[in-house]
Parts: sequence; C-alpha cells; structure tokens
Amino acid sequence: LGKGNDEFVGFFGDSIEACDGWMTVGVQAGLEDSQYFRSVKDYWKQSRTSSDNEVCGFIKDVASDTLSDEEKEIACKTTVRDPPKLIDLDLMETTKDIIEKHNYNKGPLFHMHATQMLHTSMIYPKKYDRESHLKDRADYPDYFKYDGVEKPPASNDDMRISYANYMKFLDDIFDGVMQSIKTAGQWDNTIVLFSSDNGGAVYTFSASNNYPLRGAKLSKWEGATRVNQFLT
Repeated sequence: LGKGNDEFVGFFGDSIEACDGWMTVGVQAGLEDSQYFRSVKDYWKQSRTSSDNEVCGFIKDVASDTLSDEEKEIACKTTVRDPPKLIDLDLMETTKDIIEKHNYNKGPLFHMHATQMLHTSMIYPKKYDRESHLKDRADYPDYFKYDGVEKPPASNDDMRISYANYMKFLDDIFDGVMQSIKTAGQWDNTIVLFSSDNGGAVYTFSASNNYPLRGAKLSKWEGATRVNQFLT
C-alpha cells in the first residue's frame, strides 16, 4: 500500500526464495529439517477497504509518535494469511477476483500479477508430470514414475523435463488470468505486458539454460538481463 496500490497479496520477507509463504528464522546448521526451519508465516494481504486488524488499537497507541498517519493506516490494514500448498494457484484466484469484481465504470484497473514461477524450489502440481506432453517419448525418465522417499536423485535431463512441465503450469496460470479479463468484459479494453524478471539461474539445481546468451541470473551478461516479454 505504501507504493500507492489499493491492495497487495504476497511476501514481505525472504520466503520469496522458497516461494512457499514461510520465512526461515532461527535456523542453525543441522536444523534444516526441524520445526524451526519453517516457523513464521510470510504471506500477507493488505487492502485499504478491509476492516482494521486486531492489533490496530495497539499500533495507534504505542506507535502514535513514531509512525506517520499513512504508516499507521497500512499497519492496520495488513493481515497475515495461511500459506496455501500452491502459492501460484492462490495468487491466480486473487487476481481473477480483483479483475472480475472491479467497477470499470468508476475507472480503469492497474494490476500487477507476479507469479513465483519459474523458480526454485520448483513447486507445481504433479499432474503436470503425469500428463506431460513429453510422457509418450521413449526416453521419458523413470524419475517421474516415483513419488515419495524412494524417488531417485534427479539428473540434469530429469530437471530439464521437469522445467518444461513446470512451464505448462505457468501457461495455465496465465490462461486463467486472461480468461478473467474476458469474463469481466474487458478483453478489447485491456493492455497486457508479460515479462520475465531475469534470466535463468545456472548456479542452482534448476536446469536453466540461457543459450545463446552468455551468463545467467546474478551476472551482468545478457543471459541475466535480456529476457522474453511481449505487449498485447
């Protein structure tokens, strides 16, 4: 809200790196699998039209001399949400709800939908592995036939195919948002800008490949800064 928006749903902390809505706090070496590793929810909603949260009175009393009126309003309109299993499905439904309920007679709508894809830790519905357009290939890996502790370590080829299946999930999310624009009757009255934020990472186990561009995420080469986008 502090950037001029009327509504926000997303992360504040470093849970963006895991894309799961949990912030890793109190972590020590060897405790990665403990209850402390994912102990703080970091999935939030802010709305100027929502009711004040339960700590609003405390904020106004205790922080009356340290926060501006705008900062107090933002703090009172901020609520934590339970992180769903698949953040991107929840974000899509939130976007669809905003688009379809907006009153376009009162003014236009600007909305930014930032997916958590394609990003480690590669969280997507496993039906995309089972129903992959690649599954009938003779060399479709055994990796995708397993689910659970017996799953073998993934090879680079496994991860490349997983990346393609993950991309299909992104395509379906984008389609869901586009369909909501049509449902709202705004298809011929909307400008859509689609863009990536950076090139693929090659320093982590995600099988990204930016060829023929040199470099990758976190570098200064075109593999990091030159990305796909379109305006329609």
